[in-house]
Amino acid sequence: MPATTQVPVATFPDAFKERFDLSDARPAPRDLVEELIRLYESRAVQRIAFELEHVRVTPEGFRQVALRLALGEIAVVINSEAIAIRNPGSEPDDVLAMYVSEDRFNAMIFHDDMDLTTIPQKRRAVHEGVHAMHDIWGRQTAIFHEEGAAYIAGAWFEQEIGYVGNHTGSQKIADYLAREMRSRITAGGRIVEGTADEINAARFIAHMRGYDMDFYNWDGVPKNPAARRIAGMD
Repeated sequence: MPATTQVPVATFPDAFKERFDLSDARPAPRDLVEELIRLYESRAVQRIAFELEHVRVTPEGFRQVALRLALGEIAVVINSEAIAIRNPGSEPDDVLAMYVSEDRFNAMIFHDDMDLTTIPQKRRAVHEGVHAMHDIWGRQTAIFHEEGAAYIAGAWFEQEIGYVGNHTGSQKIADYLAREMRSRITAGGRIVEGTADEINAARFIAHMRGYDMDFYNWDGVPKNPAARRIAGMD
């Protein structure tokens, strides 16, 4: 694995600085970045494979996220202030995090207590990985679908490691959908396609979390020649 680098906070684009309070922003410790990479390459995460409408969550997608983290093309930032604002009317969240793409700057931002030592934290990191892989692919997706898929992916991860949480609300719905989809995985690892009912339930998850019926217009993560070689593309 190549040496992990981090984008200095001073290089954040102006559009990003206008949206978020960066007074507390700092690059994440190297250990946290390496833990994220290991998580996305772990057996549990590599077994997550499903599709909701045009949102695809795949093992290769998580491997690409790990690769871009390793090459410093996706920064990891700790900033408690940047993620203090929740969606209006959303349910409380136990671990605050977000993925941002501004002016071709790409970063995962986590609350300052993030150290990936708890299952809820890992679940949230899996959630953000879903957004990152769609940014890498430069996709336009319906927010309701992508957010629903991200919550399902986090629940899927928990079930892969045998964790049973006492979840309520939207997370309980995500648990149910992940369980149903996992039951349809074949030995060959075929990507499971969500049914019409599952797609509607995933939309409801996003609605419960306070998201708008809009689109994510991911602009892609800048390509790095080394990344293409490591991924076997050149």
